[in-house]
Amino acid sequence: GRLATALVYLNDGARAGGFAGGATAFPELNVEVAAARGAALVFWNTIERPGRAGFDARAPLHAEPRLVHAGLEVTAGEKWICNVWVHPVAQPREPPG
Repeated sequence: GRLATALVYLNDGARAGGFAGGATAFPELNVEVAAARGAALVFWNTIERPGRAGFDARAPLHAEPRLVHAGLEVTAGEKWICNVWVHPVAQPREPPG
């Protein structure tokens, strides 16, 4: 599972030349984050976190239910983001081609 997520916004929302809609929503927290070019949204996906007592990167991870999230519908233009997923252990890479 993913330990943490970073969403990097590559273009602006709610501006001329940008896009409309497309906020990142956290329904359990009743929070929506609008995109702003160059901004990053970083959050934990799990209850377990490095540095906390008892953390073991090899142990099963438990999802943090309050941080379930979704990208809302883009109603005009295009939304461009880059996802960076942080895993507690190295993940295998797909061979090229």
